[in-house]
Amino acid sequence: MEPKVSDVLGELVEDFHWKLMHRGAGDTGVYQAMVIDPPAEWVCWIHDIPGRRLFCVVVFSVLPSEREAEALRFAAQVNHGLPFGCLEYSFEDRRLRFRDAIDLEWGDLRTLVNTVTYRVLDLAGRHRREILCLLDRSNGAALPLSVLE
Repeated sequence: MEPKVSDVLGELVEDFHWKLMHRGAGDTGVYQAMVIDPPAEWVCWIHDIPGRRLFCVVVFSVLPSEREAEALRFAAQVNHGLPFGCLEYSFEDRRLRFRDAIDLEWGDLRTLVNTVTYRVLDLAGRHRREILCLLDRSNGAALPLSVLE
């Protein structure tokens, strides 16, 4: 018997010592784990049952409003040439988010859940320094020029 998405996510977050919260009914809906690793605040998985897809999103702290233009330029630079996933900016809550999705019919559920999760966590880790600079209100820290060129 194939495991449920909720079971696989439960095992995954246990490895990180995160607590999984579920919103929805049964095995459908949204799963969220709080992260204590600035600048990330939480990881979210959205299980699209009819489409058999799982979306994974890493959400970062709220950006200072004066950094919006830099955040948009940074997102465009990061997204240029990405083979999967994307970095998006929400005007509504001024947060950057890395996200990706995977079709759950392509193979073993554990492998697929781990793949989409680690892809997004890897993107967040690779760009952690730049996101921390965007979040820094205290001294107007600028992003490294190599990122914005």
